[in-house]
Amino acid sequence: RDDFNFFCQAVDSLLNQSYPNLEVIVVSDGPLTDAALMFLENLVRDKKLTWVKSLENVGVAKARNIGIQAATGDFIAIMDADDISVPQRIEEQLRFLLETDSDLTSSFVKIIDNNGIVTGERWVPQSPAAIKWLSPFICPLNNPSAFGRAQIFKELGYNEMLSVSEDYDLWVRAMKAGWRLANNSQKVVLYRQDKESLDKRRGLRYFFSDVQTKWRALSLIPLYIRPVGYLLSPLSCVVRLLPGGVFAVIYSVRRHSLFNAN
Repeated sequence: RDDFNFFCQAVDSLLNQSYPNLEVIVVSDGPLTDAALMFLENLVRDKKLTWVKSLENVGVAKARNIGIQAATGDFIAIMDADDISVPQRIEEQLRFLLETDSDLTSSFVKIIDNNGIVTGERWVPQSPAAIKWLSPFICPLNNPSAFGRAQIFKELGYNEMLSVSEDYDLWVRAMKAGWRLANNSQKVVLYRQDKESLDKRRGLRYFFSDVQTKWRALSLIPLYIRPVGYLLSPLSCVVRLLPGGVFAVIYSVRRHSLFNAN
């Protein structure tokens, strides 16, 4: 159900990356429109990308896992069908991962609306220590700009039992498995967000999934802090139950008040 024009922009942004040794894999999750079919068939014929088809809708977690298992490279970057990667995304993220001796990273992202106009930014904690300490309270990586060693994605994968928070769950499990996470302040992805996408982050289902993931992340912080975490982490999820307009404001302001880009 993704907008065809947004999808074309997303694919084009990957095919025009500055990093040359790149394998682009598109997973179609369910039936496609005629326009999308023709678009992909032409690119496959020209050997510009690999197309993996799922005839039935299997959900975002399983669709990502299908693409992950099809990947043959040493590193994997995650990309959604309506976002845009800047031309230097892969080159910059690979450089950052190697220079910081990290295993899994993401970056700050610019938020754009359906007209491609920048409406804000989404920041995340940068250092491995900050990521661990804050994981019981916030999702510590931006999934639209996730990039890391293929081994992590292939061994752990997104939890297909979760319909929401599947990315948050993966980051927590990666840290528990001993992988090193870090975030780059460079904004290498334009993340498309509108009222509909924000509304998907609200409601009881998201609230309970969020609480459970945050409680699992408490094992990443010192034992003496955990009792406070069990109290504060559910409180940080209450925003999911607020009206849409209030949620949108708090969701944006909270990120900017917590993290400094400098």
